[in-house]
Amino acid sequence: MQYAPDYKINLIAPEELSDAESERFQTELCELLKFIKYSKDKKRLEEIVAEDAAFKSISKRTADAINTITHSELKFPEGKETVDMCKAIQDIRKDAIC
Repeated sequence: MQYAPDYKINLIAPEELSDAESERFQTELCELLKFIKYSKDKKRLEEIVAEDAAFKSISKRTADAINTITHSELKFPEGKETVDMCKAIQDIRKDAIC
């Protein structure tokens, strides 16, 4: 092809990564991948978020990506640059109970 050269592309399947493999990423990509991996297992997701201190202060940008990719519909406070994912999950559970 004249306009599209062949490039190697690495695809990541979060469901297939072990937690140790996810933790090799030194950015919030680690938390994003873990959230995606456990998004279908609500109980395990809550455990992961509660146990991992990194989820206490996720950037708004990563939190938006989590919402978009997992369709979580988590609500975050306006004007803040970071999000406590544990609190966001608790808030959505409270809304579901009411």
